[in-house]
Amino acid sequence: GTLRGNDCGIQALEIRLRLDRGDRPETTLQLGLQQPTRSEEHILLLLRERLERLVLPAPVCSVRLVADPLLPFDARQEALFEDDPDRSSQSLAPLLERLQARLGPDAVRGLSGVEDHRPERSWAMRKPDEPARCAPMPHRPVWLFTQPRRCRIEEYRVLAGPERIEAGWWDGHDCRRDYFVVRDRRGSTLWAFHEYKPRPGWYLQGLFS
Repeated sequence: GTLRGNDCGIQALEIRLRLDRGDRPETTLQLGLQQPTRSEEHILLLLRERLERLVLPAPVCSVRLVADPLLPFDARQEALFEDDPDRSSQSLAPLLERLQARLGPDAVRGLSGVEDHRPERSWAMRKPDEPARCAPMPHRPVWLFTQPRRCRIEEYRVLAGPERIEAGWWDGHDCRRDYFVVRDRRGSTLWAFHEYKPRPGWYLQGLFS
């Protein structure tokens, strides 16, 4: 009632549990949200997820909830188009919050682009509430192998290339490669490269389809 009456929402909640043991300090839980909310049902769901994995050494005799600060609540109307980016991020927020409440705040991560031409170094992990960096990149496969796989280029048909990537001399991980789009006998389109240094040879880097 207080949140609706003041047109506010909460984005962070602290739960302080006092145990039935006078010699023990309060147990404090932190609950973070992707965006302000005033939904009691959603907050209780997150609290339940968080408390289910909590082991307490003694019964709880009191509970205090601290929500500070109260933030303006943006009661947006539903978007007219399904591909509206604001609507997409809002629909994902409850799921991300529930996963974080169940698994822990550090267990949920997203991906962000990095301005590095080396495929294995062109991305970085980020927290869900951190803005994604969209580094401009040429066409790349969605799936990259954990480690490049040696291959015999004679077994593939070259569709496009070469694309020269030469970088990394500044951080001690320098590479010099020529990349090609190739197709195997089953019709799969892959990303292959010929490496000149430090490990000369042909490798498969990723899969387009």
